[in-house]
Amino acid sequence: MGEQKKNQGDDDSERSLLVVLSKWVPDVLQPVHDSPEAGHLGVEKILERLRRRFYWLGQREYVADWCASCDDCAQRKISTKAPLQP
Repeated sequence: MGEQKKNQGDDDSERSLLVVLSKWVPDVLQPVHDSPEAGHLGVEKILERLRRRFYWLGQREYVADWCASCDDCAQRKISTKAPLQP
Protein backbone atom coordinates (compact mmCIF):
# COMPACT_ATOMS: atom_id res chain seq x y z
CA MET A 1 0.00 0.00 0.00
CA GLY A 2 2.55 2.56 1.01
CA GLU A 3 5.10 3.74 3.52
CA GLN A 4 4.71 4.32 7.20
CA LYS A 5 4.28 7.77 8.67
CA LYS A 6 4.88 8.70 12.30
CA ASN A 7 2.07 10.44 14.13
CA GLN A 8 1.47 11.64 17.68
CA GLY A 9 -1.26 9.66 19.40
CA ASP A 10 -3.79 11.21 21.76
CA ASP A 11 -1.68 10.10 24.71
CA ASP A 12 1.50 11.72 23.28
CA SER A 13 2.83 8.33 22.22
CA GLU A 14 4.28 8.02 18.75
CA ARG A 15 2.61 5.58 16.40
CA SER A 16 3.01 4.51 12.80
CA LEU A 17 0.32 5.07 10.21
CA LEU A 18 0.12 3.33 6.88
CA VAL A 19 0.29 5.82 4.01
CA VAL A 20 -2.36 4.74 1.50
CA LEU A 21 -1.87 5.28 -2.23
CA SER A 22 -4.86 6.89 -3.94
CA LYS A 23 -5.72 3.75 -5.89
CA TRP A 24 -6.11 1.81 -2.61
CA VAL A 25 -8.23 4.37 -0.74
CA PRO A 26 -11.61 2.75 -1.62
CA ASP A 27 -10.30 -0.65 -0.46
CA VAL A 28 -9.32 0.86 2.90
CA LEU A 29 -12.36 3.09 3.34
CA GLN A 30 -15.13 0.66 2.43
CA PRO A 31 -14.59 -1.87 5.27
CA VAL A 32 -14.20 0.93 7.84
CA HIS A 33 -17.32 2.72 6.58
CA ASP A 34 -19.47 -0.40 6.12
CA SER A 35 -18.53 -2.23 9.32
CA PRO A 36 -21.30 -2.75 11.90
CA GLU A 37 -19.25 -0.76 14.44
CA ALA A 38 -19.18 2.29 12.16
CA GLY A 39 -22.95 2.37 11.77
CA HIS A 40 -22.92 4.98 8.98
CA LEU A 41 -22.57 7.68 11.64
CA GLY A 42 -20.96 10.27 9.43
CA VAL A 43 -17.69 11.85 8.45
CA GLU A 44 -16.22 12.55 11.90
CA LYS A 45 -16.66 9.01 13.24
CA ILE A 46 -15.26 7.48 10.06
CA LEU A 47 -12.27 9.86 10.11
CA GLU A 48 -11.64 9.04 13.76
CA ARG A 49 -11.43 5.33 12.94
CA LEU A 50 -9.32 5.80 9.81
CA ARG A 51 -6.82 8.17 11.40
CA ARG A 52 -5.89 5.58 14.01
CA ARG A 53 -4.19 3.47 11.33
CA PHE A 54 -4.13 5.20 7.92
CA TYR A 55 -3.09 8.43 6.23
CA TRP A 56 -3.57 9.88 2.75
CA LEU A 57 -3.74 13.40 1.37
CA GLY A 58 -7.27 14.83 1.22
CA GLN A 59 -8.62 12.29 3.70
CA ARG A 60 -11.42 14.52 5.04
CA GLU A 61 -12.69 15.50 1.59
CA TYR A 62 -12.61 11.92 0.34
CA VAL A 63 -14.54 10.62 3.37
CA ALA A 64 -17.07 13.47 3.10
CA ASP A 65 -17.68 12.64 -0.57
CA TRP A 66 -17.96 8.92 0.23
CA CYS A 67 -20.52 9.54 2.98
CA ALA A 68 -22.46 12.00 0.80
CA SER A 69 -22.87 9.29 -1.83
CA CYS A 70 -24.00 6.64 0.70
CA ASP A 71 -27.77 6.12 0.91
CA ASP A 72 -27.57 4.77 4.47
CA CYS A 73 -25.60 7.81 5.66
CA ALA A 74 -28.08 10.15 3.97
CA GLN A 75 -31.00 8.46 5.76
CA ARG A 76 -29.29 8.83 9.14
CA LYS A 77 -28.29 12.46 8.60
CA ILE A 78 -30.30 14.80 10.78
CA SER A 79 -31.62 17.84 8.98
CA THR A 80 -30.69 21.15 10.58
CA LYS A 81 -33.18 23.13 8.51
CA ALA A 82 -36.54 24.19 9.87
CA PRO A 83 -39.57 22.79 8.06
CA LEU A 84 -41.09 25.03 5.40
CA GLN A 85 -44.11 27.03 6.47
CA PRO A 86 -47.19 26.96 4.19
